[in-house]
Amino acid sequence: MAEEAPWVIIDTSSTHVHVGYLGEESPAQSIETKGVEKGVIKDFKAVGGAWSKFLKKAKSELDSKELYVLASESPDNTSTARAKTVETLFGVSGVTAVLIVPSPLLTLYSYGKQTGAVIEIRSDSLNIAAIHQGKIQGKIFSKTFDKLNTDANFVQEIATQVKNVVTAAGDEKLQEQLYRTILLGGEGSTKDSLKKDIQTEVKKVSGVEYVTVFGTPNRKHSTWLGGSQLAENPVVDQLKVTSTEFKKDANIISSRFKY
Repeated sequence: MAEEAPWVIIDTSSTHVHVGYLGEESPAQSIETKGVEKGVIKDFKAVGGAWSKFLKKAKSELDSKELYVLASESPDNTSTARAKTVETLFGVSGVTAVLIVPSPLLTLYSYGKQTGAVIEIRSDSLNIAAIHQGKIQGKIFSKTFDKLNTDANFVQEIATQVKNVVTAAGDEKLQEQLYRTILLGGEGSTKDSLKKDIQTEVKKVSGVEYVTVFGTPNRKHSTWLGGSQLAENPVVDQLKVTSTEFKKDANIISSRFKY
């Protein structure tokens, strides 16, 4: 049986590419980058250059000729952009397998959970998702903005959308699970009072008293950390797409990367 290549984790935000290795508790490096708008890659040449620079360094540091890459993606990403992401990563010498995962799902995994309501606040976007047993339920609420402002109006909007997403997710039993497991993540979620403010407002809007909002100290990098943890799970071997598979049929990513 062939030896598995080491995993590299990449989280691309609107301002930085956060990169590092499987099993670590924080990115090894955060590289400033341009070419990303509202979390969606617009300039693959610029972003791909940042990826390539670190991946070449990773091959040397890990003493490996091949690498597997787990990369986050914005919920607003298009199928065309996803395909371009995979194509760009396979364009880096030595990358032989890729896995693309929506960022809210990775934030869930950063908490070691399979079910929860995720509130992901990034520097210029808000994503709220209901996830059950690793599957996204219904639609992800997604909103972009020019400047993050975590004032009372923003908190109220979050609470309203959490209620909408949870209500649409399923029956009362699942809704209770979700309200009891609301998970904060993203670089915009680190304000000390935000966890308490959101919990109070969700209770008010939903009328549910057992609402519980969690926020780990390292939630700034929740997306990256979730990728690091997921890459340790054997399930990634069933989900990843190899360069050989992609070359044979590029449409494989549509069936393999289903969440």
